[in-house]
Amino acid sequence: MKYLSKFAVVSFLFVLLLISSLHAQTNGSIEGYVLDSQTAEALPGANVQLQGTSIGAAADIKGKYVIHQVPPGEYKLVITYIGYHEVILDVSVGEGEDVKKNIT
Repeated sequence: MKYLSKFAVVSFLFVLLLISSLHAQTNGSIEGYVLDSQTAEALPGANVQLQGTSIGAAADIKGKYVIHQVPPGEYKLVITYIGYHEVILDVSVGEGEDVKKNIT
């Protein structure tokens, strides 16, 4: 009888774990290029951040940035680069979505 009750408890916990993992939200990502609007040259080192969070990335030598593990939601994307005006764009990330956002 003890074996059966332990088996039932373990089975019940396994089912709960399985159900909760099915309902878990999957994060998305935001990626693109940061380019000068007049020359279309890459802006390496440009800072791209989600306003009000610590989530962000710096553009690489080709101007490409990738922000991983973005929870689903609506954000303001803040782009800064020395010598340029700050740019703020709205961005929406769905569950498991990879958003492409080029910035000039």
